[in-house]
Parts: sequence; structure tokens; C-alpha cells
Amino acid sequence: MDTPVAIIFYNRPAHLQALLQVLAAVRPTRLFAICDGPKNAEAAVQVAACRQLIDDISWPCTVEKNYATSNLGLRGRFDSGLDWFFEQNEYGIVLEDDVLPDPSFFDFTSTMLQRYKDDRKVMQVGGLNFQDGIRRTNGAGYYFSSYAHSWAFATWRRAWQLHDKAMADWSTQGMQILRRQFGGDVYAVRYWQYILERHAQSPNDTWDYPWQFSIWREGGMCCIPEVNLVRNIGFGPDAIHTKHASDPGMDKPTFSLSNFRAPAKQAINRAADRYTLQHIYGVDTSWWRNAGWMRYWKGIKRRLLAAN
Repeated sequence: MDTPVAIIFYNRPAHLQALLQVLAAVRPTRLFAICDGPKNAEAAVQVAACRQLIDDISWPCTVEKNYATSNLGLRGRFDSGLDWFFEQNEYGIVLEDDVLPDPSFFDFTSTMLQRYKDDRKVMQVGGLNFQDGIRRTNGAGYYFSSYAHSWAFATWRRAWQLHDKAMADWSTQGMQILRRQFGGDVYAVRYWQYILERHAQSPNDTWDYPWQFSIWREGGMCCIPEVNLVRNIGFGPDAIHTKHASDPGMDKPTFSLSNFRAPAKQAINRAADRYTLQHIYGVDTSWWRNAGWMRYWKGIKRRLLAAN
């Protein structure tokens, strides 16, 4: 496979080894290894074990490394690592170290990267499908979503260059962007206002919410396969965010995809996005009629106002 692949990893050698076994079957010819520096002496042992796994890759490929000497944190390492990756590549696949893609994921993303390479409205190709078996494609192999599921994805340099990493536009354009994105759904706007405000104020928290905001700012869309192509095995106490087995997306089964037919219309599938909003992010319009939830959100509003 000639599509460049970036792996972002840190201190979980068992997860990285499982991913490398998947890649050994696909045999990408160009691999880019991105690793953060250890936080402490204990982490240094695991980080070194992960880096040794990269050195032990046996299939024929060019391996390029970008290893931080100090700990940059999740957001700092992702942002700087992907800047480095897209400086060298016009497009590519990005994998976190705890995902196991079905082999067809690589065919799908490579095909979409070529199909939409000059279409600025399409900003990401995903491998995750959170529709729980509900088919949204009407005969096509994928649909368009406003949500960027970013454990395993592909994108272009042209899209990554639009990434507002520091969320500098949040303070001046944030609410306008959310209202444009969600229309009259005040509950979705309130939810994302809370989430994005928190991440705008916490520069070292995570990288994917600023990336999501950047896609919404540009009015972009993402390709979502009609079936789930990526299994996440990283849930657990050693994870940074996804610590609980009950978290949405935990260890979902994968399927093979051979149908890459384009949707009849290049438009966001609103029914699928509403399902994602409810079942992944927990925003169900009916909940907001409950007085307890209203008190909860009034409390959030007071804290946001106090923070400003």
C-alpha cells in the first residue's frame, strides 16, 4: 500500500504491537512514527519498548521517526506530529496506537483520498461508524457527516492547514459557528458550547475537539463508511480519556467494506448525525424537558459566566 501512514503512540507496547500486526498484513511502503517524550522514569521504560517495536518492523518499508525528547502532552504531540507528517505528505492515514482497522479500511481511505483530493468541502475520511448497524447509505458505500471520529482517519494537507489548533476563532466566532451548524437545536448548541469552551481554555487537554471545531468553522464534512471498520482496544485505566468499558465506542466489532460507491448527493446525513449526537455524546432532546437536566445546564452556564 502506497498511502503514507502515521502512527501516534506513547507508552502502551501491547497495543502498538497489535496494530503493527495489522499493518504487517497491509504492508504500507511509508510509515511515519510519532511518539511523545516520557513524563517520568516509569513511563520511559514503556516508551522505549514502544520505540523498539518500531525498530523491529520487518516488512519492506521506509520508516521515518519524530520522537519528542520531552513530554509535550496529548494535544501538543498530536498537533506537532501531524504538522511534521503533512509537511512531507500531501495526504495520509493517521492511526492512534490502540486501534485495529479492518484491512478494507486502508482501501476505503486510500480511495476516498484520491476521489476528494481537490474537494475542499470534504475534510476527513473516517473509519468509525457509530450507527449500531443502522444503514444510512441507500446503496452507497458511505455517507457524509459533520462529525470527525478521529481515532483512525485520513485527511489532506490542504485540510490540516485550516486547523485552528489554539481555537483562536472560538471567542469571536464560536457561537455563530455552532448556531450555523445546529440551526434551531438549542440543546446541541449548549452542549458543544460547554465542551468547546472548556477545551479552548485547556490548551493541553486533547487535540480532536479543536480539530472538530475547525471542520465546523470551514463548513466541512467527513466520509463515514456504511459499516464500522475500526476497533478500539484502548479503553481502560491506562488510557488518558477513555477509561471505562461502558464508554461509547468501546471495542465495537468491525466489518469488511468493498462498496465504495458515492452517495447520490454530497450532503450531511442529518438523521445519522442526530443519532451520533444522542448515542455518542448523550444529547437527547427529550432529556432537556427534565427539570434536573435544566438545573444542571443552568449550573454550567453560571460556571461559564464566572470563568469569563
